[in-house]
Amino acid sequence: MKKRRRTVGTIIKWVLYSTAITVVIAPFILLIIEKTINLDVIKLLFSNILIIFFNQSFAEKYSLIIFSSLILLITFTMTMFFTRNTKIAVKIYANYDRIN
Repeated sequence: MKKRRRTVGTIIKWVLYSTAITVVIAPFILLIIEKTINLDVIKLLFSNILIIFFNQSFAEKYSLIIFSSLILLITFTMTMFFTRNTKIAVKIYANYDRIN
């Protein structure tokens, strides 16, 4: 069986498709989290985790931004794995071997 060879352009397209899907999906995930859990609870919880690594003023100031970035990163990673085996991935891969 031939091994598929992915070019740099193919990987860049894959990342761009995953980014586009993430930009559409992630705000809904953040909205659901915001509606189900109070924002003050998230801020307090995440700032307490950040105090371990940073000082208290930094942790309180940037806790929601870092939390949102973490959600975006998780969504992007999940999208990368899920699009690997879908029709989108078939369109992205340049050297896709067609099954006859």
